[in-house]
Amino acid sequence: MIERNIIKNMIELILGFFVIIPLIVFSGVHSVTEGHIGVYFRGGAILDGYQEPGWNIMLPFITTVENVQVTVQTDKVNNVPCGTSGGVNVMFEQIEVVNRLKKHLAQETVKNYTVNYDKTWIFDKIQ
Repeated sequence: MIERNIIKNMIELILGFFVIIPLIVFSGVHSVTEGHIGVYFRGGAILDGYQEPGWNIMLPFITTVENVQVTVQTDKVNNVPCGTSGGVNVMFEQIEVVNRLKKHLAQETVKNYTVNYDKTWIFDKIQ
C-alpha cells in the first residue's frame, strides 16, 4: 500500500511538471506588434537592446516588455489657447504633431522619458 502511494505521488509530481513547465515557458512568450519594437525591463531598469516585431521570448515574472511605436504617428492636441505679443488671444481647435522615433534611439529615449515620451515632448509642451 505504501509503494502504491509512492508511485501515485511520483506520477502526480511528473504530471505536475508537464503542466507547470509549459505554463512557465508560455508565460514568457509574447508578441511585438508590427510598427513597434519591444523594449524590456527587469527590476524597473531598462535592458540593453530591443526586439523586432513577431513572437519573442522573455524571462517570465521577472522581465516585462513595452511595445514602443517606431512608425510615423500623429499626436493631436485639442483646444490650445495661444496669445500674441499684441495681447490677442487665439484658440486653435486642434494641433497635430507628426513624429517618428528611430529604433536605434528608442532605448535612450525610453530610459530618459519613459515609454510615454510623446507626452513629455509634445502634449506637455503644447499645453
